[in-house]
Amino acid sequence: MSSDMPELDDFHRMVADTRVRPNGSRLRRMLRELPYLERRSLRRLLAWGTAALIAAALLLLMGRPAAAAVPPTPYEAGLQAAAEHRYAQALALFQQAAQQGDRAAMRNLGLMLLYGQSLYAQEVPRNQEQARRWLRAAASAGCEVSAFMLKQS
Repeated sequence: MSSDMPELDDFHRMVADTRVRPNGSRLRRMLRELPYLERRSLRRLLAWGTAALIAAALLLLMGRPAAAAVPPTPYEAGLQAAAEHRYAQALALFQQAAQQGDRAAMRNLGLMLLYGQSLYAQEVPRNQEQARRWLRAAASAGCEVSAFMLKQS
């Protein structure tokens, strides 16, 4: 293959892009470089026109499986619960994530327990001892906010 010939991917992009119309001699040179079966199928597609290219692309896309929805992590679910003022659920989710080693969950759990009912109504009991334990764990994992809060409390 000569160095001035575009790569196969470039050719496919050029053919698929309806704004680019290669001149006949360049197209013939590129087609000669393709394997026989691919050349034959591309010639047929080019003969059918742009509508055939679009239809072929849609068929290829329809054959792909849809990306499965990824469930949120316990920490992400806890953030969502806290944003919706479901503090007891958020506390339980942060505790689950903190036990799995998530330092942001350790920090949030520590802060929720530190402030307790004063910020989170009756749903979250204030527990200074547990709050300091989780804030220490988060600080030792590298969370600067937790280290600052430990100095303040």
